Amino acid sequence: MGLSPAVELMWKKAGEVLFYKRIEEEVLERTLKILKPYHYPIVLEGREYLYVDEDTFADDPFLKVLQATVADRLRPITGNEDQLEASKLSIDIRGRECKGVLDRLSKDYDIIYHGTDFVELVPGNFSKATGIEKTCECLQIAHEDTYAFWGQYERLRYDSLCAARDCHGQWLRRGEGSRGLCHERSP
Repeated sequence: MGLSPAVELMWKKAGEVLFYKRIEEEVLERTLKILKPYHYPIVLEGREYLYVDEDTFADDPFLKVLQATVADRLRPITGNEDQLEASKLSIDIRGRECKGVLDRLSKDYDIIYHGTDFVELVPGNFSKATGIEKTCECLQIAHEDTYAFWGQYERLRYDSLCAARDCHGQWLRRGEGSRGLCHERSP
């Protein structure tokens, strides 16, 4: 079974959705009201569709990739507000002042920075660790028997699962202390 990059929010087995965390409608509506005046390029990622207002992307190469690969799954945000369904969103923040906006959104979301160009917003308290935990629970697999690949942010969020191997090949164990953060040790 393969797991998607959005494993923290949805996963399927044999075509059946076994776990899905949707952004609540009122939270998504509030989010879009906060973001709209800034005209940020936004991608809302749902189970069936990606919602994108193409005019906010101008001639961005990422939009061209989406148009070439998943054109049948693209829907505009504007005009579909009453039908939007998403589990996370990505925002292009290149060259834009966004700290105040992201601070306002941080009460509903965990914000993952992808360098200085993009941020990903996932519902608060949902991470890859959440998804892996749900996966292990449903499939009755001991979490000690799992491998996970993640970036720096997810490493800190992966505190509830102890015996995992990260993409750099370092074994992790549950650390000491009140937060129980994982620490690296040699295999």
